[in-house]
Amino acid sequence: MELNKFSFTDKEFLNVVNLLCKLDIDEEDYIPIVSMDLSLNMNDLDSLSITVFFTWLHHLFGIPETAIQNFVSKGNFTVRIIKDFVMTEAIKTYSYAEAKKIFTKKTVGYFGGTLE
Repeated sequence: MELNKFSFTDKEFLNVVNLLCKLDIDEEDYIPIVSMDLSLNMNDLDSLSITVFFTWLHHLFGIPETAIQNFVSKGNFTVRIIKDFVMTEAIKTYSYAEAKKIFTKKTVGYFGGTLE
């Protein structure tokens, strides 16, 4: 893991966001977000799903809970804004390849999906 160097491309970060969103939704019903300027689909994600999504960001990137709470209270969740938030607040990060391995270990067989 490379500390303090967030290096996900927009496409890679979008893939991570879609995977995190799919964790709580039946994959067949999930409509992927295809643009950094789109918001998380609040119709598909309930409050627990949003909590789980940001909990994953907290654990993956070491973002303090207070920073997550302040960000969530603003309610603006475009993928680009979330990425900018992660870039600013991340205490730790992974390369995309490392993150893909983490999700593959945690999701295959249980959630049935992997990063693409």
